[in-house]
Amino acid sequence: MIPTPITINHLGAETCVTGSCHLIRFQPDHGGGSVAILVDCGIAQGHDPQVPFDRFPVPPADIDFLFLTHAHIDHIGRVPDLIDAGFCGEIICTHDTRALLLPMLRDAMSFPTGPTPRAGPSCKAAPRQRPPFTGCPDTRPMQIRKACATG
Repeated sequence: MIPTPITINHLGAETCVTGSCHLIRFQPDHGGGSVAILVDCGIAQGHDPQVPFDRFPVPPADIDFLFLTHAHIDHIGRVPDLIDAGFCGEIICTHDTRALLLPMLRDAMSFPTGPTPRAGPSCKAAPRQRPPFTGCPDTRPMQIRKACATG
């Protein structure tokens, strides 16, 4: 039986291509609290909008599961920030996604994030560098508890 009601909030990639992030919430039939599942948590690129975590319908700490569809940065790029914002639920993905997750995040975190002003009126802005990605904050290590085989 499908639990009702089911609420789906598109927090990224609703009307654009990048920044996939979708929140599914429902009440289980057996009672208790609601279940919150985030499907992807990607970085929006170009002019695609990205909802800040403090504007999510539920705080990151109240998200029970993060389901990652695949390891493209526009689907996984904000995972470290989500954990830093308080997410400590279960991360679910395929074995292949799990194998690619950390190398993809390390690579993506080496890209510039945008302009940083330089001193002097005639200087152009230089790209701002992110700190190197070494994993999630020490207090909340990234733990993928479930990886599934496909096909």
